[in-house]
Amino acid sequence: MDVPAGPAIPNPILVSVVVPIFNPGSYLDSCVASLLAQTLPPPSYEVILVDDGSTDGSAARVDALAAEHPRVRSVHIPNSGWAGRPRNVGIDEARGAYVQFVDQDDTLAPEALEHLHAFGIRNASDIVIGKVASNFRGVPQGLLSRTRDACTIHDTPLINSLTPHKMFRTVFIREHGLRFPEGRRRLEDQHFMVRAYFAARVVSILADQVYYHYSRRGDGGNAGSAAIEPAGYYGNLREVIEVVLANTTPGVFRDGLLRRFLRVEILGRLSEPALPRYEPEFRDRLAVAAGGVVRDLLDPAVDAGLPAISRLRAGLLRADRRDDLLTLAQRCASLRLAADLESTAWDQAQLLVSSRVQLVDGPGGVLSVRAFGDRRHLDPALTEGILDGTLDVTSEVESVRAVAYLRERDSGVEWPIPADTVIAWERLPSQPDEPGPADETLAPVAAVTARVRPLVAAGGAPLVPGTWEPWVRFIALGLDRRVRIQAPDGRHARLAAPIVLAPRPLLVRPRLDDDGALAVVVEDLSVGARARWRVRGWMRKVRRRLSGMRRAGQV
Repeated sequence: MDVPAGPAIPNPILVSVVVPIFNPGSYLDSCVASLLAQTLPPPSYEVILVDDGSTDGSAARVDALAAEHPRVRSVHIPNSGWAGRPRNVGIDEARGAYVQFVDQDDTLAPEALEHLHAFGIRNASDIVIGKVASNFRGVPQGLLSRTRDACTIHDTPLINSLTPHKMFRTVFIREHGLRFPEGRRRLEDQHFMVRAYFAARVVSILADQVYYHYSRRGDGGNAGSAAIEPAGYYGNLREVIEVVLANTTPGVFRDGLLRRFLRVEILGRLSEPALPRYEPEFRDRLAVAAGGVVRDLLDPAVDAGLPAISRLRAGLLRADRRDDLLTLAQRCASLRLAADLESTAWDQAQLLVSSRVQLVDGPGGVLSVRAFGDRRHLDPALTEGILDGTLDVTSEVESVRAVAYLRERDSGVEWPIPADTVIAWERLPSQPDEPGPADETLAPVAAVTARVRPLVAAGGAPLVPGTWEPWVRFIALGLDRRVRIQAPDGRHARLAAPIVLAPRPLLVRPRLDDDGALAVVVEDLSVGARARWRVRGWMRKVRRRLSGMRRAGQV
């Protein structure tokens, strides 16, 4: 017997996307477009645009979007001064099982909501972190180098990712009373994230592709790019650190968490290249505010886990030796990383890129150590006049390392590259005016052979068409530098020939930019892609022709 169909039951809302809005200008367009283009079926998610008292006409725009798209909702509040209040309003308004935070000038990949939500459901996750990319700010690629079904702050360095652009189980947020501090302040996202990590039973990381894109605004209006006011900034940092202290006991775990804030928010602002560029008055205010946090809240054991040069900076800050902090930063700023291209060659479907990597051009010529018997001391060229003696780095010489990665030029998407790396300590010629007797002077040099595998380099998938730049990161004794691999004599170097890799097929072409930096150009040779490339090439020719005509006064 046929049973009459009952009324349709609407699909439950799986994800609520919360976007704080304040004077975004045209940058809101790409953000909203990426949210409306999600592969998650439209009835399954909602977009909550919380206008924080915009004065550029955005209030009317978000209302128009809500009127046009049923999945979009607009909410208006008086201006609160920062993103905390609108995000909290979005949490209160959310009807989805999960909440995804997105900033007004960023974008989501089309599959983001679908994949992140499915991953969260599969693992019963409280927080789901998707791989991110940026064309202007640093991202924690180490943490996002592989997928993790379940982890916690106790077993994984989650503390390295404190931005809120993640997916959270809504009930988890509400049960634990997680809220963003409100008002005109900084680090409200860190305060929220640290509390969330301590409360979370399951955090999942999905790193098979890039899901979230941080995008640089041409007007410099990204929230994280705004200049800080030292007293307020470090007052807000105190509140974040106090959350860590309240949720831990003295010991190795606590010290490791606190060390992240010492490295990034404190020493990162009191080191090169930033410190020498500051005005003296701002530099003093920065050192006073940051030094107060270190002396009041951080046990010296936190400093002890830092590498040598960072440990020295922390000691100078504790002692309020501002001039010596500046001198050290100036000397370290002169050390630049060089990754000299030696060869490129194809080994079946992988491009082998060999380079010689070294920190050079410092006050002593290169980063080096002095050997005294079986002990190693940092070359006094960096510490002369700052330390009475020398800085022993014997326990750290084995930790010098180099890693390689690919970066897509336009999007900022990064993928690690497998690399064969050998660190050698090369003997330098002695100088007649070297202070103190030593057996020899040694400089760390890395021989790096990166293995670029275009068919699997993007987390097991082929690289997308674009211009991919091979980079090297070198970490040594408290210095952390990154640089593109570059032909040492400029544009003259023998490169491996272009190759077509099946089954995609992909045309992969190593080349040198005008400055001699290595790039790997990837083109899709499938039928549809060839047509798109022909159109793009034709348009480029038209634009060049029009440009020439304008210069000649013909148009």
